[in-house]
Amino acid sequence: MKRLEEGIGFNISRLARILKSNWSETIADLGITPPHAAILRTIYEANGEIGLREVARRLRADPMNVKRGIDFLEDAGMISSSVSERGRPRFISLTASGVETAVELIDRITSQEKRFEECLTKEEINELSSTLGKVQGYLDSLNSKRDNFES
Repeated sequence: MKRLEEGIGFNISRLARILKSNWSETIADLGITPPHAAILRTIYEANGEIGLREVARRLRADPMNVKRGIDFLEDAGMISSSVSERGRPRFISLTASGVETAVELIDRITSQEKRFEECLTKEEINELSSTLGKVQGYLDSLNSKRDNFES
């Protein structure tokens, strides 16, 4: 039997915690958390308006958690949303402040990604990214099968 520290899941989880902690420190001065940063970047990459459910889908996150993040960012003046007749946010877009913050985030992401090149070659980074995508796709398919079975 493998020791805990030798397990893939354990090592991925540990790495994720370290990366999240480092990223939190990197963006702390912007007054947002990593989930807020992900929401901002998703809206920025949408090149205009995007719906709340689409943001949640792209982030693979719970729509209610995304809504709370959007409410925070709207209160901070980084995004604006239009409201449907039923009072639900329909489309979300970045304000000038949100665009400025998103551009700063992308600069910081680029700098952080370059740090990986200090211990991995570009080929290794691409291979790691591809492998993680493959595992994520496999786990998503298992979850999908489970969800369909439970329905």
